[in-house]
Amino acid sequence: MKQIIGYNDIVELKNYHIRYLYVSDILSILEKMNGDLEHCRRSLLRHLEKRRQIFPRFYFLSMEDVLHIVCNGYDLKQVNLYINKLFENIGSLIYEELDEGDKCLFQITGVQSALGERLNFKQVKYLCNIILTYYCRSFLCVPP
Repeated sequence: MKQIIGYNDIVELKNYHIRYLYVSDILSILEKMNGDLEHCRRSLLRHLEKRRQIFPRFYFLSMEDVLHIVCNGYDLKQVNLYINKLFENIGSLIYEELDEGDKCLFQITGVQSALGERLNFKQVKYLCNIILTYYCRSFLCVPP
């Protein structure tokens, strides 16, 4: 007796072959994606290491902290979270945000210790580009 194959059986067979093709190709796709992710990870680690060489105080921080500062370097509020790890006994920066029309974004007027003591600078420090200024020189030592 001959077996009759109906339309539903053909569709089911097609779906099986399509699923098989997708599953067999997925391994090569996943391997390529894994290679790309590994390349991104190595590039990110090299970039963070360069930032640490530019600003050696980053060696006091974990890679996650350095990454957080690098990603949020334009926001002084976020950088202020790590200032006590970078500079001993400094709890936070005292700063004012300037209008967007000004050339500089922030002016640092002083520092505050972890105990709440304030030290106002005689000369205000301006940060035009927080990422570059903060990494390349210490605002406590080098005038703008």
